[in-house]
Amino acid sequence: MAKDGPYLQSGQVIIVYVDSVVIRSAKPYLATPEATVHGHYGKILYEGDTLVTFIYEKSRSGDITQGLPKVEQVLEVSSIDSISINLEKRVKGWKEYITRIPWGFLVGAQLTIVQSRISLVNKIQKVY
Repeated sequence: MAKDGPYLQSGQVIIVYVDSVVIRSAKPYLATPEATVHGHYGKILYEGDTLVTFIYEKSRSGDITQGLPKVEQVLEVSSIDSISINLEKRVKGWKEYITRIPWGFLVGAQLTIVQSRISLVNKIQKVY
């Protein structure tokens, strides 16, 4: 809708006017269906806050704790100072590129990631 090209940020359309749009900026993260998302709509997050907790089972033959769920907290909010300029350039380039990819390819890529994750977990569980 921009006169100078597409809007390259993730977000949610809040209000549509005749000559403009109000968009709430957002940053998407992929998580498994079993993951616990902490917080709620409108909550302010601070450095060190946990965004998502993934739960998975790790089997070991002969171990008394076999099959008990292990909890790993990931995706903590980090300081803005810790982001490298190189990473910011890569993300900017990726955002410009991703707007030109047909939606079907993105859905296919997400399915591939999910299938790869399941395959990896199955292979790791075979080892233990």
